[in-house]
This record gives sequence, C-alpha cells and structure tokens, in this order.
Amino acid sequence: MTIQIVYGPGACGKTRNKSKLAKHYAAAICIDGFSAASNRLKEFRDDSNRKLDLSELSEDQDAGILILTNMPEPIAQKVASKLDAGCISFAEAMAEIEART
Repeated sequence: MTIQIVYGPGACGKTRNKSKLAKHYAAAICIDGFSAASNRLKEFRDDSNRKLDLSELSEDQDAGILILTNMPEPIAQKVASKLDAGCISFAEAMAEIEART
C-alpha cells in the first residue's frame, strides 16, 4: 500500500481537485481533512473528528491512499515519516499533474 500526503492551506483547492489528485497518485482511498490528533502522532482524525486507523483502511496492499491535510509542512513531513508516506505540497502536486497533461 502506498500513501501520499498532499498538504496546503485551507481553501487552496485540495478538496476541489481531489479526483485529479487521486487519479494521479493511483489512490483507491482518499482521506480529506486529515490531522494529527496528538503531539506524539499516534492518533489521527478527519474533519469530522472521526478516529482513523490507517492499518485497517485496506486489505489490498496495492491500493493507494491519498491524504489531504491542512497541517503545516513540518508536521505533514513528520506524519509522512511515521507512515512511510510521500509528502508534497498541493501546489507541487498540481504542477506535476499539469506537466503530465
């Protein structure tokens, strides 16, 4: 399973472009509004404050997961490191998509 984190400020277009981003990163699962719920990065929640267990999201090891978040870059990078995930800004992700079209 591959995980890609796309971070950026609120209202920058992450949710509006969710389907483009999911297609680009071959993600079968998209989590919008991801945040670290504790300073130890052991618990994660979505915008609805639902607790997320990433280990149970998909039994299909080939399924990709796209995480969209408003977390600042340093925190997004820490989370990416903990989850063994890729991490890219929304602007960089959209530039990649535009370069391929």
